[in-house]
Amino acid sequence: MKFGQNLDRLMVNEWREQYVNYELLKQMIQNGVDEAPDFGDYPLVLLNEYFEEVKHEFFTACAQEMVKVQLFFEEKLAAAQRKQTSFKATLADLREAGGGRQFHLRDPQQQPQTTRRLRSAYSEFYLMLILLQNYRTLNQTAFRKICKKYDKNFRSTEGQLWYKTVVETSPFVNKTDLNNLIEEVENLYIEYLAHGDRAKAMTKLRVPPLGEPPNPFRVFFAGLFLGLFFVAAIMTGISYIFLDLDATFRELFVHLYRGPFILIWYTFLVATNLFIWQNVGINYVLIFELNPRKHLRPTDVLLIASLLAYGWILCALAFLHREIFEVEKPFYFPLIPLGIVIAAVLNPIRILEYNARMWLVSLLGRIVTAPFSYVTFAAFWLSEQITSLTICLVDHYMLCRFCLRYYANLGNPFDFEPDYVVFVLRILPAWFRLCQCSRRFQESASKSIWYGLNALKYSLTIVMVIFSFIQMETNGQYQSIFDSPWTYSYILSALLWTVYHSFWDLRNDFGLFTAEHKFLREKLIYRKSFYYFIIIADVLLRCFWMLEIFLVSQDHATPYNCKTFGALCDITLRFLWNLFRLENEHLYNCGNFRATRDINLWISEEDMNPQHKKIYF
Repeated sequence: MKFGQNLDRLMVNEWREQYVNYELLKQMIQNGVDEAPDFGDYPLVLLNEYFEEVKHEFFTACAQEMVKVQLFFEEKLAAAQRKQTSFKATLADLREAGGGRQFHLRDPQQQPQTTRRLRSAYSEFYLMLILLQNYRTLNQTAFRKICKKYDKNFRSTEGQLWYKTVVETSPFVNKTDLNNLIEEVENLYIEYLAHGDRAKAMTKLRVPPLGEPPNPFRVFFAGLFLGLFFVAAIMTGISYIFLDLDATFRELFVHLYRGPFILIWYTFLVATNLFIWQNVGINYVLIFELNPRKHLRPTDVLLIASLLAYGWILCALAFLHREIFEVEKPFYFPLIPLGIVIAAVLNPIRILEYNARMWLVSLLGRIVTAPFSYVTFAAFWLSEQITSLTICLVDHYMLCRFCLRYYANLGNPFDFEPDYVVFVLRILPAWFRLCQCSRRFQESASKSIWYGLNALKYSLTIVMVIFSFIQMETNGQYQSIFDSPWTYSYILSALLWTVYHSFWDLRNDFGLFTAEHKFLREKLIYRKSFYYFIIIADVLLRCFWMLEIFLVSQDHATPYNCKTFGALCDITLRFLWNLFRLENEHLYNCGNFRATRDINLWISEEDMNPQHKKIYF
């Protein structure tokens, strides 16, 4: 791999603008070679003047890049030294407390801190120091490589001379403060937080290699189960079409398996989101406040999705071929994958990606207790995902209700008409987001009106669901849906919902319409055409309800089929929303050169996470 590509792969994305512009310097050398006059056509004096001018421009640019790199390095190092002084004081408090799980800082106004939180904060600080060390190494290598390239193309020794006299003698390279600081952090962590166990301490502090490739075994099994899923899906489709099944059984099959299908399709889209974020350099690990040393990678999520899909399709295939397995009543088959997922997520044993599972459970707990829990970006993001999985939630409730009615002989199990629980399930996701917005407003020092405007967005969702439910419940009283006044109430509320949500997505969540580019922003990560596509796609996908009303009113499709396509449109829109929402958050982190988590011991939880101050959610 060429060095330019390797530099791009290994650099810290949030610091990208502070690295040496290797490609610019490389292009200057190439232009100097391409534009050089022929030796036979010009006198030697003019040739010397040309190459002197090229040399002057090149080394002037190198000097400017060197100043930029050195200033950034010194600023980060100075900030790290100040933070290390604070950590030393905190560790002294820990020693006075006898090394217990909870201790008080010297400032009496501060709340007690846990040793676990201190370990997390210090390991994040150590990670930042290692990133800074890699920053220095990469830039030093870049200067050495570009000077070598200059000498090679111009048959000169000026590049090597400049490197030795400027780069190798600069404090940026020779200063040992960073290495001493890293060694000091390691020793303090071993002494205070690992009780003298160096092996344990270095395991906790270990920084994964930059550009680490995915686990080949997980890649293999992800591909294996994905291939098995496709084969089984083809067999299931053929069986559904050609088996002699009565209409009731076919309809029941669709009702019982639609919800898990939507969830599995969504999981595949999340895996695709992770692959795209990784390829374009969006640091989702930092944005979601994940442990950079141990977290799910795109191939891990793809493996989970493939396993879920394969298990689900096997249950569906067994459901259709129940006679082969001599099962007279296979209606519990759809519950098997659901039960396995719930048992795996709630399993307290430290296996099967325990950290990721507990992260998910804790976020769900924050969402359910939204009015009383601090709202992190990850909790906001997951709550937004749930708003797009409303039909999935309803279908899983219908599945459980059917099995309960059927095996407990409670009412008509084959009645899939929505009840009041369905109404509550459709409202709950928007209600959770409304509570989160209220919480964000309460804990905000500025009390910005934007939090209230964001809450209004979810209030419109609740109003739209209420009118939709009333309209469906009263449809039987009218010959046509357009004879019902509730239909027009629903249309008006849905129209307001569409306009408001689309505006908020494009203007606030994606940060568009704020730059010289028409409808776009100043900094772009994806191709410009992709942004124009999302502007159109966001509006069109949110207008699917209009097509649904037309198809149902003209008897071209059943409401159930329209809801199926509507659910697929929702999760497709959420897939696109994820790409641009995290891009906007990533650019905010880049603007603040924030490359590691801020686990601060000296301020309250509400004042942590500086990326939350100016992006409202």
